[in-house]
Amino acid sequence: MSLPMCCKQKLNALLLLTLTLGCWSCNKEDDTGPCDQRVQIDGQRYENGSSDFFTIMEAGLEGECLSISIVSAGCSGNDWSVALIDSGREEAGDPPQRALRLLLANPELCEAQVLRTYTFDMRSIQTSDELLLLLDGWEESIINSKE
Repeated sequence: MSLPMCCKQKLNALLLLTLTLGCWSCNKEDDTGPCDQRVQIDGQRYENGSSDFFTIMEAGLEGECLSISIVSAGCSGNDWSVALIDSGREEAGDPPQRALRLLLANPELCEAQVLRTYTFDMRSIQTSDELLLLLDGWEESIINSKE
């Protein structure tokens, strides 16, 4: 039994849509690995990007992800948007150094102190076996080593 042409076209379109959505969801995992986001390399935004006030409470590496916990005033932190910006320059040294800056957009008007943790994929800036990460607002240096 053969399907009418209109049904075949709809079936093909549905199959194509399913494959496209399936590939898109796989690519997100491939882009950032187990991390929430990628580091953005943007010298101008590093220097001039605006940010709402926050305090870094903890920062460290978890595998290939840089984990950063911050506190800021807010209701829940669910409406916050963060970006980790790389200066776009690698400074010479042993190990080489990269400067990073976290930017927060916080539209929440509540005054509770909210703690949120974000993870960022470091693979895009890992250019040598060891890399010293200098995170603006965090006093400790972070060494990122290829495993």
